[in-house]
Amino acid sequence: MFASKLMDSAQKSASSARDYAIGRANGQVGEFAAKLRTTSSSLHGMTSQLRSDPLIAPVAPLVEQAEGAFAKAANYLENRGVDKILLDVETLSRNRPVAATLVATLFGFAVSRAVKASSVKRYDATDLAGE
Repeated sequence: MFASKLMDSAQKSASSARDYAIGRANGQVGEFAAKLRTTSSSLHGMTSQLRSDPLIAPVAPLVEQAEGAFAKAANYLENRGVDKILLDVETLSRNRPVAATLVATLFGFAVSRAVKASSVKRYDATDLAGE
């Protein structure tokens, strides 16, 4: 009897924690999608300026492609929840393991570089503050 109540309580706590984590993750995904949409909008504004300058006008199609990619990524994130995004990642990993491994490696490298750059800036800031 006691073990049953304890098990039920643990399951409810786990379910509550999972729901909270998914809610937070969905919020973060929404914020990231909004930033992508803002970037897409900024790139859209840049294309008209690029086209007006004949020296850099050839770059405009590339900026338009980037704008479309950012808008497409924002739409994808807005229309899918965290669960569906994870399912898409799992499907990609199963169907194309080499591509998934390459993407994960590149992502890990990018994150490590960002952390390293961040730590150097923090170190420099604390070094200057200590003097």
